[in-house]
Amino acid sequence: FGGVDDTAQVFETPTVVRNADGTYTVTAVLRENDGVVGVLYDASATAVTNIIQAAASPGTFTDTPANLTANTTYKFAAYGKNANGTEVVAKGGVFYNGDISIAKISDANENGLVTGVFRISRADTAHDLMVTYTVGGSATAGQTYGTLSGTATIPAGSSSVDVEVVPLIDAQTTEDKTVALTLNAGLYGIDAQAGSAEMTVVNLAAPIGYNTWIATADGLASVGSNWSAGIAPTSSDNVL
Repeated sequence: FGGVDDTAQVFETPTVVRNADGTYTVTAVLRENDGVVGVLYDASATAVTNIIQAAASPGTFTDTPANLTANTTYKFAAYGKNANGTEVVAKGGVFYNGDISIAKISDANENGLVTGVFRISRADTAHDLMVTYTVGGSATAGQTYGTLSGTATIPAGSSSVDVEVVPLIDAQTTEDKTVALTLNAGLYGIDAQAGSAEMTVVNLAAPIGYNTWIATADGLASVGSNWSAGIAPTSSDNVL
């Protein structure tokens, strides 16, 4: 009656690591039953199946593919086929067979609260690709600009993702500051010439002779720390 094939292979979730030479190694663990063991590599428009062993018993198997297209994002999965012809696929994750890069697109500016933009890029558009980064620079997160998450995902269908830096009116700063993003190692390579980028957060200087509202949130006008002069304005002050 077309029931479940009890002899179908059972895999653990496959894993992948990026090697020092830029290649990738996928590990597939066959827990139960015998048959063909391989790895599927799916790049949306194309797919590759590498057979590791044609008649395998339960155990651990690895594949370091040399037949994948450069600068391409791949999903990978363990593949099995038993003597009855029953096929099984155990999905893994995603890796990018190339180098990603980051660049500054524009600076942030406290004057008008103009958002600054970094752009993280790859060559293809297949599959979501998550990237992590470290934040540095002389600006203070939560004071000079909104705190960044440290992760960004290039979505399927796109070759890049923008990381926006939202400036805050910083009453403690009287000069321009910087925000720097450095790409972290992951399931992708990093362009040696474009693995980090820096932008300027342009400071808003209060015009001479004016007492300027600098609070980053709603507050009382009678509280001196909400004003650039450090004192609450009086009826004789010029307020901007």
